[in-house]
Amino acid sequence: MSTKYFELLADEVWEGNPATISSVRHLGDRERNALEATILNKYGKSLSLRGTPAQVHATLDAAKRS
Repeated sequence: MSTKYFELLADEVWEGNPATISSVRHLGDRERNALEATILNKYGKSLSLRGTPAQVHATLDAAKRS
């Protein structure tokens, strides 16, 4: 998958798009790790995308507050 794909997906996750966050659950480990790395590089925040959508939203909210 291309870098641009992960950048667009990272933007959607960072904005809290519920459909995107739900779809992240279906990514494989490599893709999820690449997406987490893209978020870290783009926004300077470490974010775990593992768990339920509610857990990801909570992690996202905490990352934005810190």
